Amino acid sequence: MPVHSGPYTWDPDDDGNDGGGWVPPEARSWRHPSELHASYAAETGLPVRRLHRAAVLGVASSAMMAILVGALLLVNTGRTYTTVTADTVAPVTTAITHCCQLPASLARSAEESVVSIDATASGKPLGCGLVVGNGLVATTTSVLGRARRVRVVVATGRWLDGTVVASDTGSGVALLRLGASLPAAPATSANVPAVGRGAPAMVVSLTAASPKARPLATWASGTVVSVGSPAPGVGAASMADITLHGPSVPAMPGASLVNEQGRVVGILDSSHGADRVFLPIGLVEAVSSQLDTTGRVRHGWLGLTDATPQGTSGALVVSVDPQGASANLLQPGEVIVRIDGIPVLSPVELRALIYVLPPGSKVTVQAVQAHRVVRAVVELSPSP
Repeated sequence: MPVHSGPYTWDPDDDGNDGGGWVPPEARSWRHPSELHASYAAETGLPVRRLHRAAVLGVASSAMMAILVGALLLVNTGRTYTTVTADTVAPVTTAITHCCQLPASLARSAEESVVSIDATASGKPLGCGLVVGNGLVATTTSVLGRARRVRVVVATGRWLDGTVVASDTGSGVALLRLGASLPAAPATSANVPAVGRGAPAMVVSLTAASPKARPLATWASGTVVSVGSPAPGVGAASMADITLHGPSVPAMPGASLVNEQGRVVGILDSSHGADRVFLPIGLVEAVSSQLDTTGRVRHGWLGLTDATPQGTSGALVVSVDPQGASANLLQPGEVIVRIDGIPVLSPVELRALIYVLPPGSKVTVQAVQAHRVVRAVVELSPSP
């Protein structure tokens, strides 16, 4: 029986006259491991050292390629979103303000929450509206007038039928119901300051040149000149308390006011020269909710008259109705500075906060006079 040892084969029956029992590799059906590299080198004409060198170089090249690909993947994974500027704009944007920058995703969210309102689908918009809920669009009473049905076009170019749910002349807010759901506006929290005086802000409106044309979102900017104060040329009873100085801002009622964080903070109510006056988003949403559920706004009353105090913020109590909700709780000369912990900057903001609370609601009023602080819980009475 043959015995294998290294590259040789020995056969005990061999007489030693045919080559010493050695069988050439090519005559065998097996190879000893020590013969593999040598035989491959002999067949290819490559020295064993060159084979090792080629293998090492191949492994090194593969490693370098893996490192490069990994680095590119890490860079792409950590890449931030594109910033919208005048040169890199969202797909449906025709212009963007130079004073502010928004990530493209936020700009697009703001645009998608705006609709253009048209009474006849003729391409001549009456104004804009803001999506505030499932199939609900808030706008101003000046946009709708006496219309009961309208057509609206959204940022994607889709036309939808809209029915007027109700209007509230006290706040100037009107509500539409659409036959489809749209993404709601990225609005701010009621307890978070939306914009401040002197801050830049942007306005986005939507218009369509014709019924078959895709609408274009127009961006413009300005500077906030007042918050919580009666706007120039607007009556003291108005609830529009954000004024933007923006000569380049189109006077399109219902257009959205957007702060530097991409949040919608109001809708355009009126224009006075180069100033644009906006209803605050908290008021718009609260009124819209009541119009949706009850068809009207039932608002309470503190039972007092107020005025803007000299040199400070708040609402100065001028007189108190002896039969009203604040009788024996508040006194003339006191300045209301907070309602339920929310700062009150002016009588305009006081009215906006109280307006959306129904009669019977209890509110905690904080007022000051000189160095004296007054806190009272007032149950709101029906508005006269």
